[in-house]
Amino acid sequence: VGMGYGRAYGMELMVQKKSGRLSGWIGYTLSWSDRRFPDGSVNKGRRFPSKYDNRHKVDLVTTYKISRKVELTAAWMFASGNHITIMDQLYLGGTGQTGNGYLQGESGIMGNDRVGYAASSRNNYQLSPYHRLDLGVNFYRYKKKGRLGVWNLSLCNAYCHPNPFSVRTKYYTDHETGRKDVFLEQSILFLFLPSVSYTYKF
Repeated sequence: VGMGYGRAYGMELMVQKKSGRLSGWIGYTLSWSDRRFPDGSVNKGRRFPSKYDNRHKVDLVTTYKISRKVELTAAWMFASGNHITIMDQLYLGGTGQTGNGYLQGESGIMGNDRVGYAASSRNNYQLSPYHRLDLGVNFYRYKKKGRLGVWNLSLCNAYCHPNPFSVRTKYYTDHETGRKDVFLEQSILFLFLPSVSYTYKF
């Protein structure tokens, strides 16, 4: 791979409330991020989106103090999906250079035809948006000489949205119709994750 360069630009907005029992902030980011290799070593020199070209990002964080000793927290985040490359072109005749100059190669033999797959461009597919809600509660235990103990109970991804940890492509052929289909297989580590922590400040 030759030398290339990238661009990243956009804007961020944030509104924050600091006083009162209910506090928190909301932030929004509108951004663009892409890459280009002028020597043609990647994507035939054409500009393509970065993996993390997440057009929209939203963060909402809020805290509600029930009392001096008990506090509720909630954080919701949303981001446009990451970009990945999938082989969305099929050709017969074995290996060979494709017109876009990016990916080519023999994937196997189906029937009597040698079939290969290629990608039309780099990072040509955008995944579904990423979003989750984290909930928590803090219990403050005030001690002598200004010391403080804090117990935290939290639940990550409270509504169990299946955000993928990794994604890979699967290719299937209907041998009756000859139709070739592409599927994305997602791997998910945890639908939700509870946790308990203790912090001691002195």
